[in-house]
Parts: sequence; C-alpha cells; structure tokens
Amino acid sequence: MEEDGQQREKVKPLGFLKPFSLMKASGRFKAHQDALPRLPVPPLQQSLDHYLKALQPIVSEEEWAHTKQLVDEFQASGGVGERLQKGLERRARKTENW
Repeated sequence: MEEDGQQREKVKPLGFLKPFSLMKASGRFKAHQDALPRLPVPPLQQSLDHYLKALQPIVSEEEWAHTKQLVDEFQASGGVGERLQKGLERRARKTENW
C-alpha cells in the first residue's frame, strides 16, 4: 500500500508475449511474397573466400595454414564442397524458402 492508503497496481510480467517469429503471420505480411526475387546461392568460391577473410584475423599462423589446407581440399574438383554446393543449388531451385 502507498502512503495515501491506495493500493498500487502490480506490474505483470511480459511472459505472455510471444516473439513475432513464433506467431502465425497474417496474410498482409505475406501478400507480396511471390513478387520478391529469389535469393541466389552464392558461388562456392565466394563463400570460401568470405570464410577465410573472416577467419584470418582471429587465428594463429599455424591454424590459418591448417584451415587453408582444409579449405583447398574441400573445394577440390569432385570434392565434398562441390557436391554440397550442387545440393544447395538444387534445393534452391525446388524450394520456395530454402
């Protein structure tokens, strides 16, 4: 109770609110979904270049050399990277929101 004898309202926790992503989006949010361009799968080489560029400042020279070797093996012709890239491209063609 406050000094004047009135009771103060309790603040309710916000636990009843759901994050927007968990709520069912109404039709107006999806109304122009089909008009949006589909995002392309970036080329494998571009993805690997970005990965190495981001990693270089935060690893030791030894870790960098080892990682570079692994990336070279990954991107080898007929290797794992090429197969995974083809799978991503196939999924992007067949799936609306991959």
